[in-house]
Amino acid sequence: MNRLQTIAPELAQRLSNASPSARRRASLVAAGFAISTARLNDSEVLRLLSELRSAHAVRAGADAWLAALIETLDDAAWQIQDQVDAGTASSADYLQAFARARAAASLACAAAGDTSECVYEAAATTQDPASLWTLLDVELSTT
Repeated sequence: MNRLQTIAPELAQRLSNASPSARRRASLVAAGFAISTARLNDSEVLRLLSELRSAHAVRAGADAWLAALIETLDDAAWQIQDQVDAGTASSADYLQAFARARAAASLACAAAGDTSECVYEAAATTQDPASLWTLLDVELSTT
């Protein structure tokens, strides 16, 4: 069982049954949603998303760069969580930092071709993923 099946079993099944090109399109929709929702406006992140959209792949070394970015953003989120626990930061600050890390992870999964994980990570960028589910439903309904 993949993690998407735990939160959206029907969508996970649709993705599993979808064609490779439909899964790729769904990954791009999910990663774009995550980056936008989390306001991850890093120029390199936006460039990598653009590369995926146009070239179906990212340049050599991008996966290592994304892994390092995810680690950095995860560490920042944990530091903010410690501040929340100490009463010096708000839970909204933590949720924003967490969303940024998950958006980067969604992009990394899209680049790796792991649609289910890409969508799962994208869903983690929002407290209510209904709009993501709608976007994916539309994308999977087109041929």
